[in-house]
Amino acid sequence: MKIGLIGKGAIARYVLDALEERGHRLGAILIRPGKDCTGLEVNSVADLPKDLDLMIDCAGHEALASYG
Repeated sequence: MKIGLIGKGAIARYVLDALEERGHRLGAILIRPGKDCTGLEVNSVADLPKDLDLMIDCAGHEALASYG
């Protein structure tokens, strides 16, 4: 599966390790608007790749609510 993450902190690192151990691929990381993006990072839901199979919230309630 191609997975997207919301957030890139300690929880995201743990989840990413578990996903990779199971053969899944990271497709995108949604980070806060205004932060500089590198690699697979995006600042907007509109910028997420269309071919993601699943998004996992690793940032908490406040961050998730800010994206709608």
